Amino acid sequence: MRTTIDIPDALLTRARERAHAEGRTLRSVVTEALRSALDGPPAGSADEFELPTYGGSGLASGVRERDLFTREERDLSSSWPHRAPPTR
Repeated sequence: MRTTIDIPDALLTRARERAHAEGRTLRSVVTEALRSALDGPPAGSADEFELPTYGGSGLASGVRERDLFTREERDLSSSWPHRAPPTR
């Protein structure tokens, strides 16, 4: 099906660059990206949770926060909706 949509210039440039780098058509890159976005969970649908704490003062000695998550998980966490801590 043919349709017309407005795509921000920078996003279209990135899609064209990926298509070129992978030897694919722009259509296949855009179709794959749209399918991936629609097949995943809706944005903001993940259940929020709190990790339990046990009165400590932070991470155990020798544990670095950056080692607890992959780079991809840290990148994703910056886009998660943040909420105020619960009041008790």
